[in-house]
Amino acid sequence: MNRTFFRSGVLQFGGLIERSFQRLPLPVAISWTIFAALLFFILTRLNAGVDITDTAFYLISVSRHAQIIAQVTLFGALWDSISPFASIYWNRVLALLLIVASSLYLSWGATKYLTSAKGLQSILLVGPLCATAALAFYNFWLPDPSYDLINLVLVSTVLGSFFQLIDFFRNGKTPTACGVVLPIAILGAAGLSLALVKVTTAALLAPLLVISLLLTARHVTAPRVWITSVGGALAGMVVPVLLLMSVGLYPAKAVNVLLEGFYVAQMITDPHFNVLESLRMYATNIQSVIEGNRYLLISFMVLGVLSAAAVPRTGIISTVRPWVSGCQAAMFIAAIVILSFDGASPQIRLTLIGLLAQLAAVYSIGTGQFKADIRGRALFVVGITAYGQVAYCFGTNSPWSNLLSLATLLALVPAAVFFGALARSNVIFALALIGGSAQITAISIERSPYRMNSTFSALTEVVEIGPNNEPFKVNPAFAPFYRNLENVRSRYFGRGDEPVLLDMTGRAPMAAYQLGAQIPGTAWTLAGYSGSSDFFRYFVSRLSEADRKSAWLLVPDSTHPGIPLDLLSDLGIDFPGHYVPVTEIPIPSVHGRAILYRPR
Repeated sequence: MNRTFFRSGVLQFGGLIERSFQRLPLPVAISWTIFAALLFFILTRLNAGVDITDTAFYLISVSRHAQIIAQVTLFGALWDSISPFASIYWNRVLALLLIVASSLYLSWGATKYLTSAKGLQSILLVGPLCATAALAFYNFWLPDPSYDLINLVLVSTVLGSFFQLIDFFRNGKTPTACGVVLPIAILGAAGLSLALVKVTTAALLAPLLVISLLLTARHVTAPRVWITSVGGALAGMVVPVLLLMSVGLYPAKAVNVLLEGFYVAQMITDPHFNVLESLRMYATNIQSVIEGNRYLLISFMVLGVLSAAAVPRTGIISTVRPWVSGCQAAMFIAAIVILSFDGASPQIRLTLIGLLAQLAAVYSIGTGQFKADIRGRALFVVGITAYGQVAYCFGTNSPWSNLLSLATLLALVPAAVFFGALARSNVIFALALIGGSAQITAISIERSPYRMNSTFSALTEVVEIGPNNEPFKVNPAFAPFYRNLENVRSRYFGRGDEPVLLDMTGRAPMAAYQLGAQIPGTAWTLAGYSGSSDFFRYFVSRLSEADRKSAWLLVPDSTHPGIPLDLLSDLGIDFPGHYVPVTEIPIPSVHGRAILYRPR
């Protein structure tokens, strides 16, 4: 009797929990709480963490894009055309808002396509789940507008419009402003912008999306639909062209900057497309995380057994299946918790969270009692977003495991939409995945902000950065860099007709931004690559003779190699004879120092 009473109580308690999550209020409250907590965590840190390499490249690409003569991306000019801010801080805020807005747009499109309805109720749950997943982009702590950030915003926007259009053409509706014109105009604008920001991503996405749209719309015979669609797409594509023209970048110059950018990029990077090698590294990294933590390995093995046992079939008694499913859910959550606190790279752990989300969605779609049409659409969402995640990384020489973590949103969208809109009895899976990604992101920001050489809490020194003297918190090791250059700027710069700064360290593009100096046609004279000398010679040789002779130099000490100094004499620059030292600054990212020189 006691055993029967205990069993009955457990089942009733389990049923109460399941019913609580099936109703909207509880999961909606949890999802909004997780989103609000992570958003607040990031917002309160936007006034800290400015590194002297990548961040400087982004800032210069935006503020000095008119001086750039060759670059493989036009994200700087594009951002300058849409942002009303000259402030570093407020541009960070705007970038954060765009990431959240594009994730909500993607969640709306995917939910609408999957449920064949407006899905207003579902979006209250799916929206914050997707927005939280999008914030995983900040795990590296590169909060400034960048090509990676804008790439994610545009891919999310393109896929959001794509799902809306697929739903529209599938149902063969008559076009309306909100039905086809607006989504296809947004698709056209975002698609061309994506080609200007990262052409390899656009090249991979465009054929699949166009073919899918044409196949879906093959039964649409109304001329009005096709005329409206083509007109809307063309009108949308005009938008980024006009935006670039508004900041002085006309089509002929934009094309020339990109073509020259592809040419010079081959001097410092291997121009192969990194598909097989990146997939191999991806699999190796996933394997190393699982095998490196025995608790995680055991939890995955048990989860696999329970998942196999929970598949509906006649061999399992119906009274036992709820117990198996409950243990499966508990083990899934346990695996997420273990993964969230594992000591491996946060980027690889976020990648594994994304893989778990995709597997959970496919498993639940395949084993759930759904109509064939719904199952097909759900699997289509999984496939398209997974393909979008690969396209996001495509053409970049960095290991995909790092970049995949930036696009965690695209991996978690199917789980958020499916569990939040259709399989709400299992919405706890989506909540666990989103909660795990938020935990990993927050810990990564706190413990290892990108190239800060410290934890986030150690960013205690307030310095003034850039032409607007904005206060930002940095590591004490970085403070002399900014303060020394600020003093030089107040003595020698700000009087018009600023000189060019040649960064011979190849490690401190922030020096030009902090001084207010001009750049030699590129935001960053990279050192350490086999083609760095050719890269440097390409840009400096295109300066006028007067600019070369009046150029300032940032020269590394003997602690780290930079760009070979003998290149200067080849380019008509008399160093050291024509130069005097001005100040010395640290280069903390390479644990070295550099001396700033000016012409006599």
